[in-house]
Amino acid sequence: MPRILVLDDNLLISALLEEWLLELGCEVAGPVPLVKEALRLIEKTSIDAAFLDLSVGDGDCTPVAVALEKQRVPFTFATGGGMDGIESRFPTAAVMNKPYDFQDVKSAVDRMLSVQPARERT
Repeated sequence: MPRILVLDDNLLISALLEEWLLELGCEVAGPVPLVKEALRLIEKTSIDAAFLDLSVGDGDCTPVAVALEKQRVPFTFATGGGMDGIESRFPTAAVMNKPYDFQDVKSAVDRMLSVQPARERT
């Protein structure tokens, strides 16, 4: 079962995203509302893919994207606003504009997991 990290500080959005990921047969890491919590999860568990809200309570998600990129974990940015030049820093990452729906999430998961197959769990 692929483990997907969710970083989003909007409780309603993160709960809905978690529900959809569970429906798609994924395990959810989080959801977490803060960059520091996402970084802790990345350090202590294996992550297969991630959804990252661009701006959360303790700053932008760039440190999380960098950590995931170092581990070659695919991620999708979720934003309700502009990209603020982040697409040039992370050209291989996809962007999902809010509000998104189940099909958007399914497509993003399919794309991310095709980039890197799910790891075996013991």
